[in-house]
Amino acid sequence: MISREKALAKVEVALLNGKKWQYLRYLHLRDSFLEVSESVGTVCVCGSGRGLAELALAIQFPDIQFTLTDIIDKKHGYPNYHVSMDMAWKWGIGNIEFGIWNCLEPTHRQFDMVASTEMLEHIENDRLAARNM
Repeated sequence: MISREKALAKVEVALLNGKKWQYLRYLHLRDSFLEVSESVGTVCVCGSGRGLAELALAIQFPDIQFTLTDIIDKKHGYPNYHVSMDMAWKWGIGNIEFGIWNCLEPTHRQFDMVASTEMLEHIENDRLAARNM
């Protein structure tokens, strides 16, 4: 197990080395999350993709429980958060879990906050997905 500081640094390097604007999206998510972090205890992230930004948040906010979800889509390789899941397990980041949820289907689970970046624009029935979230 490594310190949270070292774990965060490794995740940030992975985000910086990632494709497109991953690190900038992470910074935007983190800054937005800072506005509400004191009033939430549980967070669900829909369409979490690789989950690196969310792993970074879990490292930074150990008192908040994060649940990362995505759909099963073999054609596009979802879910693809396996690297983040492995990092969290090896590093002892216990406030993050991973699951499957198609937001077009309602769920009985409840969270203080539901977040999503770059997912709704890919869903034809985005209003239903947003309502279920």
